[in-house]
Amino acid sequence: MNPPRVSLSELLREFRPGRSIYVPGASAELRCLQQLLSSEPASLAQVTLVSCLLPGMNGFDYAGLHPDCCIETFLLPPALRPSFVEGRVSVIPLTYSGIAAHLATRRIDLALLHVTPSHEGLCSFGIAADFGPIVAQGFEYLGPEETGADQCALHRSKATDTVSSVSGS
Repeated sequence: MNPPRVSLSELLREFRPGRSIYVPGASAELRCLQQLLSSEPASLAQVTLVSCLLPGMNGFDYAGLHPDCCIETFLLPPALRPSFVEGRVSVIPLTYSGIAAHLATRRIDLALLHVTPSHEGLCSFGIAADFGPIVAQGFEYLGPEETGADQCALHRSKATDTVSSVSGS
């Protein structure tokens, strides 16, 4: 069963106040998401982004795009410091295994994940094999879709009614 495809602009409708949204960090950070949210920063109003952003690797401050956006992360990249000082970045100092345990129990309403193209209905988390599989366990459907240079999938939460895939258009 193939999930319905949505455009990236339709994806913005899933960024709603009160939602916790997992976005990958480290080498799996989605450049297409940075561009999309930069063009529509109001979509981040009252949204909490959950991510493992790494110093020296992730240099984009999502919380800097909107004054009512918050980030929950586990390390503090220098780019997030202004938002941290303003109280919009929460740093939860955990070990790597502690981060995994936290994400396994953390309520996530929407997850954007890097995955490989589907092969006979199966895919791999590839470069995002650390926390992506843990976050995905709380979701009903895994439907990878190619989105140009980035490959990402939008999952349906068991707790909320959301769309299930993203196209790069």
